[in-house]
Amino acid sequence: MKKIISLLMAAVMMTSALPMDVYAEGNNPNEGIMPLYNCFSKAISAVIANGNSVECKSNIVVYSGEEWVSVTQTIEKKSSSGSWTSTKYTWSKNADNPTIGYIYTNTTTISDGGTYRLRSDLVVKTSSGTKETVTSYSGTFTI
Repeated sequence: MKKIISLLMAAVMMTSALPMDVYAEGNNPNEGIMPLYNCFSKAISAVIANGNSVECKSNIVVYSGEEWVSVTQTIEKKSSSGSWTSTKYTWSKNADNPTIGYIYTNTTTISDGGTYRLRSDLVVKTSSGTKETVTSYSGTFTI
């Protein structure tokens, strides 16, 4: 019985010595590739489409110790090949109060039929002072 317990303890100690870091696929910093984002703040993209009228919302969530600098909304259109391209519908806003969350809203009318989505690019100042751009997408909608 003592041998079994000794073997189990040895297995547990060996397992605890293994590296336990988790990275996004292809983002192992030991290979020189940095993690996707160093900040926790985000913008959640949402669209309400009613006929040709489209309301775009970017819900900015600010993590403690970080500040949002600016947000840019762009409506993207899906091409026949399946890729997404920016349209003329784009808006930007600089932060009035960078430590407080904010809902940025714009409304437009789209006359050209197709499949679209909203892209929100949020520039965040991290707690270490660096800036990162965090991108989010809404679900698709059809005009």
